[in-house]
Amino acid sequence: MRFPTVILTLAALTSTACDINLGEEAESTAKGNQQILAIGDSFLDYHGPGADLPYVVAGSLEMTLESAAIGGTTMLGGEGPDIPNQYVDGSFDLLIASGGGNDFASCTCGEDCGPVLDALISEDGTEGAVPALVSRAIDGGAKVAWVGYFRPMDNDNEFSACVGELDTYRARLATLAGAEDDMVFVDGVEYGSGSEDHLYDEDGYHPSEEGSAILGAVVAASVSEAFGF
Repeated sequence: MRFPTVILTLAALTSTACDINLGEEAESTAKGNQQILAIGDSFLDYHGPGADLPYVVAGSLEMTLESAAIGGTTMLGGEGPDIPNQYVDGSFDLLIASGGGNDFASCTCGEDCGPVLDALISEDGTEGAVPALVSRAIDGGAKVAWVGYFRPMDNDNEFSACVGELDTYRARLATLAGAEDDMVFVDGVEYGSGSEDHLYDEDGYHPSEEGSAILGAVVAASVSEAFGF
């Protein structure tokens, strides 16, 4: 059971993020042969190559990156290739994943989203689309870093009503990671709690470029400590 202890001040994170050399190509270059696959929704695919979180992680760890994340995609199926289908079996050392928020568009937050939550991940973290995807990646030889969302700001018109569901979702993700040696869960709410304007895009939900850089630095430190990358 891995519980990475990553204690970084916001100032240290900002300094670390600014030191990362971000390439502008769709695939990052690296000194070694270790590879990252990133899958998910717009939390990982918002600003473009070089500025989004997976590129920060790849630059920090000096690993190659293939990002298959697509904004607007879901875990349970919808428009475009859903997130589990973004995963392709291959020789990836690390999977960076995020997603599930767009699935709440199929229900009304605060009223009837329990079945969606359960379909994403059960209360005990053992069943659902997320545990199935994590198991598939680990069985394929990859370590997994699941990145949790920032808490929506009050002015976010899209997800602010879903704070309760998103809190339950991240608690279940933490349960899954606590039981899985080859997975870490980086909780975005610990850094974007809803009041740090500079970490958010103007929509109040997506990370700003600075937010992506800071959270990416946390992910890189977490997987380095947990898995020795």
